[in-house]
Amino acid sequence: EDARAVATGGLARDALDALARTWGVVESLGLSDVFEIDFGDVSGLDYYTGLVFKLYVDGAGARVGGGGRYDDLTASFGRREPATGFVLDLDAITEVIMRGGDFEMKNGPRETISVAEGESMAERFREATGRRARGERIRME
Repeated sequence: EDARAVATGGLARDALDALARTWGVVESLGLSDVFEIDFGDVSGLDYYTGLVFKLYVDGAGARVGGGGRYDDLTASFGRREPATGFVLDLDAITEVIMRGGDFEMKNGPRETISVAEGESMAERFREATGRRARGERIRME
């Protein structure tokens, strides 16, 4: 709400509305304690066109990945397309694992769960989380 008080333009308000919808999904999944919104982080502001995120892992001294929306990047090559991407710092992730990270690799067939127009993304995430907890390999689209 503090951000809305200073967001005077329509684009800023639209961005806040989109962020509020995204945060609603995070909250409905019970994950708000592991996510943080930082309005002071403006790194790469000229490159990204929407939501930007950074990934952190317990045991890592710095971020291990990040990404965001960059729709205008494709426009510089002749055609504007919706685009989202991310990068993982494999060196940082490997360092965390080598220091004793506890994880289990799962093999076997993977099933895809798609979120159709009008469906609740939060509900589909809950379904995927439950199935993963039962040992299934699930990919979200």
